[in-house]
Amino acid sequence: MTVYGTQLGRTFTDHPYGVGSIFIIDPLYTLPLLLGLGLTLSGARNRPGWNHVGLLLSSVYLAWGVAAQQQVRDDAEIALREQGIAPEHLLVSPTPFNSLLWRIVAVDGGHYHEAYRSLLDPAGSPLTFDRFDRGQPLREALRGHDPVDRLAAFSKGFHALQAVQGGVRISDLRMGQAPVYFFAFEVARITDAGLQPTPPRAIGGRAPAGMLQHWLWPRIRGRTLESGSQWLRRAHPVLFE
Repeated sequence: MTVYGTQLGRTFTDHPYGVGSIFIIDPLYTLPLLLGLGLTLSGARNRPGWNHVGLLLSSVYLAWGVAAQQQVRDDAEIALREQGIAPEHLLVSPTPFNSLLWRIVAVDGGHYHEAYRSLLDPAGSPLTFDRFDRGQPLREALRGHDPVDRLAAFSKGFHALQAVQGGVRISDLRMGQAPVYFFAFEVARITDAGLQPTPPRAIGGRAPAGMLQHWLWPRIRGRTLESGSQWLRRAHPVLFE
């Protein structure tokens, strides 16, 4: 159910099947299972029943996530159509540790568009997309370089390349927000002779801790704020240099 999926058809295919309706770490899914297991192991009365209750609650939460994801996807498709954006790929996934605030990524040729929707947003709130370059000329120049080709395939089209401080970075757009992505790698250097492919070097990271307090939690509650990327640009401009 996570965005990265599971290789359910292993031996026949290595394709990771995923729904993307739950964040990879979500306490509301995990805690009922842990509580049921803990009560069972503690010797509490009706021990098998506690596991059943935990499993039921977690399963209901998974179903809720799928329904919420579909609602946000419908909103996103309408907004994209109204704004004249015809995406090749569309991703709707929850932000960390919750299923109320959703991140939307639409890949459209040489660009990708990013927006956020909280289920607690006021009715009729518009969806505003930030637009970013995907670095397609860099992608073409590095076609055949194994680390680039592999991450491009792994990301299912949700990737971007960027020239940063004399190097070329490829990022998996599914985990993070522009310009900070958890899975990002330097795969080439820019020299006087042109692009020089290099072995991949992990340079990904997490957003600054202050984003959780000052942007994520207020935005979950439906407060009308600037986008996550705009907040990062204002609070940490060095990330965009």
